[in-house]
Amino acid sequence: MPDPRGKTPAVIRPSQCLSSSAARDSLPGLVKTACAVTKPSKTLVDRAVEIGPYNRGGAWLVPAADAQAAIRREAELRERVAVLEEQLENLAIADFVRERVATASGRKLSGIEFVRSLGFDQIADEIEAGRQPAA
Repeated sequence: MPDPRGKTPAVIRPSQCLSSSAARDSLPGLVKTACAVTKPSKTLVDRAVEIGPYNRGGAWLVPAADAQAAIRREAELRERVAVLEEQLENLAIADFVRERVATASGRKLSGIEFVRSLGFDQIADEIEAGRQPAA
């Protein structure tokens, strides 16, 4: 959870924390409460119960609705990152092409010359030698 200054703490802990023995005694009630949840919370930690020896944590009991929502959010974020990475790559290519056009002398380059101009001399040598460039 972000703090008031907008920073995320290094370790995020649920507000409810139980020792292993207390959780063992409370397990039926904890499970019943978790199973009753149908609408997911905004974050995975909101309704989680941390369980561990001597109240030091180690495991979280989380309602399935919260876990499923967190999995969906993660998948959506991964997809969004992939789209943004592709857009960034396209922008970089567009900027590269714009720069090349701006500095072009008007002379046509062969494919080999173009590959060399990008700094890939070894690949150009392999192409000229008739070998398949190494991946």
